[in-house]
Amino acid sequence: MKRLRRNFALAATAMVVIVAAAELPSSAAGGVGAKANVSSAGTSRAAQSRTRAYWTPARMSHAKAMSMGITQAQAAALGASGAPSIGKPVTVEPTGGRGVQPGPLTSPVPAACCPGAAYAYPAPFTRYGVFPNSQYNVYPYRTNGKIFFTQGASNFVCSGTVVSSAGHWLVETAGHCVANATTHTFSTNVLFVPAYRSGSAPFGTWSASRLWTSTDWINNGNLRNDRGFIILATLNGVKIQDRVGSEGILFNQSYLQGFTDFGYPQASPFNGATMQVCTSSTEETDPFIGGGGSIPLGIGCDQTGGSSGGGWIVRFSSVGGYVNGHNDYQYTSPARPREMFSPYFDNAELSLYNCATDNVC
Repeated sequence: MKRLRRNFALAATAMVVIVAAAELPSSAAGGVGAKANVSSAGTSRAAQSRTRAYWTPARMSHAKAMSMGITQAQAAALGASGAPSIGKPVTVEPTGGRGVQPGPLTSPVPAACCPGAAYAYPAPFTRYGVFPNSQYNVYPYRTNGKIFFTQGASNFVCSGTVVSSAGHWLVETAGHCVANATTHTFSTNVLFVPAYRSGSAPFGTWSASRLWTSTDWINNGNLRNDRGFIILATLNGVKIQDRVGSEGILFNQSYLQGFTDFGYPQASPFNGATMQVCTSSTEETDPFIGGGGSIPLGIGCDQTGGSSGGGWIVRFSSVGGYVNGHNDYQYTSPARPREMFSPYFDNAELSLYNCATDNVC
């Protein structure tokens, strides 16, 4: 199979890769027994301290947007389409919203029933910057943040969202933010800054203690499984979920949803300084993609590189919502800059989550 090429370079060797393919127990957060196909890498406490010291204001300001653009030809070159991995719906609840839940969810769509195109390109959407600035510090906005990391000799930025986990330590993001599918290596110097704004870090800077991604991503560059989770080390003895709260997360739900999409786009015309939001409904399932696994879905959104990994939230409100996708890739040829795709959160995402939620797999 011809592997997808991104702007990834050889990562440093501060992490040791562990590949798991085992039967999973049901997690405390409501997971189901499923075959895992996941890879992970951990860091020492000394490396975590070095990471926080590494990210000076100058390095942060010069970190580059990770490319999220692909061509139709690259997508098709991922190979023949394989079977989806859709199972029973699973819901993990948000925390931090005064104990009130966002409300009932839609019913799941059976595996044989996926939408083609709900809208013709470009789909309608609204995008805005979070305002006023005080909103950055308010739950659940503060669960979203900017990710800084190194691949090879270059520093990059992505986005991510704190999600509820048994360990109270988890950020959901794109696989290409935590692992390089060309060199089959993990990112280093991984740092998460919740509620980042113009260089400020109101809730501190949090280094990664372990990274998780799908083996299908790190080995094959399959965009259908471009999935990632980051376990964060404690900061001054506190866990990230206990500091900022968390969004819930959904698996095996309907393709047809309304999303509130968060990210820190840095590629032009943005500069990565502020949190941007798109509100949109499902536009279509990807008509061009090859490779095995469940078909990705697209929404209308014009965020750019740097927004990779930013959470797509279902039923977003002041009491929290549910991550059910993330900014992953856009087509550059033919150019479709007002459309964003995400892997579908199926059993493959659930298996990865089950490993990362309590760091056991």
